[in-house]
Amino acid sequence: MTTESTKHLLEEWLERSKQSQHAHRVAAKIFSHRNLYLGIISVVLSTIVGTSVFASLSKQVDVSIQILVGILSMLAAVFSALNTFLRYGEVSTKHAKAAAKYGSTCRLIELQLANGYQTITFEQLNTLRCNLDKLASESPTVPEKYRNK
Repeated sequence: MTTESTKHLLEEWLERSKQSQHAHRVAAKIFSHRNLYLGIISVVLSTIVGTSVFASLSKQVDVSIQILVGILSMLAAVFSALNTFLRYGEVSTKHAKAAAKYGSTCRLIELQLANGYQTITFEQLNTLRCNLDKLASESPTVPEKYRNK
């Protein structure tokens, strides 16, 4: 490989790593917010239902109120189940870890470019390529709509 092609390859890998790092950060933030919102909605609905049930123990409550409390109770269960099933908190953590690993890879490539890409060997390039391949295969998939935000 020529030194110019090595430089071009490292710059290309650096750019792709930066894009992946950014996409994983965006995904981590979005999934974290989803986890928070579903959790808050579940807690609020459960609190309303619990308070309503205790309030209804002391007096006769209208049937429409009972139906409303029943619906709210079902909604609380649905939101809680969705939060558990979709695992947004876990997904957010995986994206955050992937972003951190891509950031580390970016710094490694930047160091190599600053240190003199002319001295990098084919074996070192291949090791870096293998690390990037492994990172890509172990990272969660970033939904397409979050890749260019």
